Amino acid sequence: MPRRKLGPDEYIGDDGDLMTRDEAIAIGQLQRLAIHWPKTLKLVSMDSQLYVIRNDDKPAHEHVDHTLAHIVGIPNDGGGW
Repeated sequence: MPRRKLGPDEYIGDDGDLMTRDEAIAIGQLQRLAIHWPKTLKLVSMDSQLYVIRNDDKPAHEHVDHTLAHIVGIPNDGGGW
């Protein structure tokens, strides 16, 4: 969740950046989802596409033909920092 609320539509994120109310709500929803996310599933980003696969010992590239879901509408980056 955001560190603090500045006004009705402005929040400060964990990194100190300003964000909108909608951004703060979306982040909060993701954080709540993480609490209930099954340990048997894993989110992976491949070529800027977000997928759900089984969380097992196989490398992600071995799941290409066996993805459980393709998540559309959330921009993401598959690269490391």
